[in-house]
Amino acid sequence: MSLSINLRKKVHRKVWEAVFTPLAANTTAGCIFVKDRLNLGDGNQCYYLILASGGSFFAAAEESFGNLPLSGSAGTFGSGAAGFHHPVGPSGTASTGTTTSLTTTLTLPRDLRGYRIRVTGGTNAGQERIIASNTLGANSVITVQDAFSAACDNTSIYTIYCGRLWFYVPGATSGFNYYDFATNTWTARSVSSGPAVTANEGNLIGTPSVDCITDYGNASSATASTLVDVSRAWTINQWSNTLVKIVSGTGVGQYRVVTSNTATTLTINANWTVTPDATSVYEVGSFSAGIASAGAATTITNGTSGAATWATNMWATYQVRIVSGTGAGQVRTIASNTGSILTVSASWTVNPDATSYFVIEGNDDNLYFLGGAAVTLFKYSIGGNSWSTLSPSVARAGAAGGGTSGNIITQCKDPAWYAQTGPANATTYRQNGRYIFSFRGGGSALDIYDIPANTWIAATYAGVTYESFTTGSTYDDLEGYIYVQRDVTGRFFRFDCAKNELIPISTNSAAQGAAVSGSRMYIDKYTDPTNGKSVKIIYWAPSTSSSLFRLLEI
Repeated sequence: MSLSINLRKKVHRKVWEAVFTPLAANTTAGCIFVKDRLNLGDGNQCYYLILASGGSFFAAAEESFGNLPLSGSAGTFGSGAAGFHHPVGPSGTASTGTTTSLTTTLTLPRDLRGYRIRVTGGTNAGQERIIASNTLGANSVITVQDAFSAACDNTSIYTIYCGRLWFYVPGATSGFNYYDFATNTWTARSVSSGPAVTANEGNLIGTPSVDCITDYGNASSATASTLVDVSRAWTINQWSNTLVKIVSGTGVGQYRVVTSNTATTLTINANWTVTPDATSVYEVGSFSAGIASAGAATTITNGTSGAATWATNMWATYQVRIVSGTGAGQVRTIASNTGSILTVSASWTVNPDATSYFVIEGNDDNLYFLGGAAVTLFKYSIGGNSWSTLSPSVARAGAAGGGTSGNIITQCKDPAWYAQTGPANATTYRQNGRYIFSFRGGGSALDIYDIPANTWIAATYAGVTYESFTTGSTYDDLEGYIYVQRDVTGRFFRFDCAKNELIPISTNSAAQGAAVSGSRMYIDKYTDPTNGKSVKIIYWAPSTSSSLFRLLEI
């Protein structure tokens, strides 16, 4: 049955419901809810962390808890602990394969059907498929729904997109680990030169590449140069200069740049090689995409007809990925850009050319840590397993206090945002994947970190500006909105990043104990793939309590 939404503000009440399964333990200082915001696979990945040694797995669809394996982490759990769910899972090189399978060197104890596998190098480089099944145990064989264009072999380098939970426990002796969902194991990572704070909130923030995919579904039909989904009601041209790809069914593996769109139809830059049909599953969305007109050792030139001119260095620190054509599978960090040329931080192995389709995405290698009663901002390289302290050109205006936040905005869909018409709080323009919004805590101040420009902006905002977000305040974001629960009042607010406005939305009168730091709220989104309709559900745990509540956001 398709999801039908007929709720209306004012007419329908917002009603908080108690989740009958209590938390595994009372919320305490540093407690963390971490959710897979992209709903990879079955969408069940959610974690509740209350100890340095780990915590609980929360099956979101079932609303029930189970124990995680012990992490073995160093550190003393408490204020300043932080977590982030990153969609990138394990990687490796196949030992052998066929057109529909590859043999890994991984030991997989769980079923990964529905998750994605991407070949990043060697035979089939650039191709991505949905996992149909996998064998359990050592040297697991992964079988895909749709055949690769050639048989995988011992040159095929792959990455599985099933997610990892990253977990930082700061202190005099810090711990930093990730839990790999696919292998059900923990791995320790470096804490050298990392944060050592133990006060107030810690916020661990990633910039994952797939966070910019914002719609998917089954095509209704297609022509040589279009794809139609009659269930959609898109804003005119909201997908211009982004990427559409066929991830399953007829035409699988094809990538095209969207040149324009109506409410139901995507028009592409070049005819499909194989025209999709009603069996075709598509995804659309990226920060930007194009087809190259040229490439050199460290550059790629956008040759997409009708593409907008980029602002200088707007894509610095993002990553560019060659999705098809010459050089497919290669990923590089963008060092700088002009109006049409990207310069990358390391030379291409194979220079792109006029056959190369590329996409600009968030950088899978980067994590950021902020908070802990400090102005300091840290950056972690996943590939390099190393921490660095950033030196912004303009420092944060004040130290992060109790109740501070950190939210990167990647999926704002307001036309005023992606039209880049000029926000009050940005030095250039609105841009998904560019800004980390941080309510400073200990008051109402809002600071914004501009990632490409490496600078802080002391922001102002409209609406409710006299609230003071202090210890016990907790946050989560989705699609350009930041949701806030203030200290122990049970009062909820929503900050609209496109409108630059904070408004009250609800109150939960559940009893709370002493205010505790930590991330005690997450937003769960369910999207019906048949029609693209979605609902957002706010999950919230009060301070010093084992209760858990949910609210359908109308």
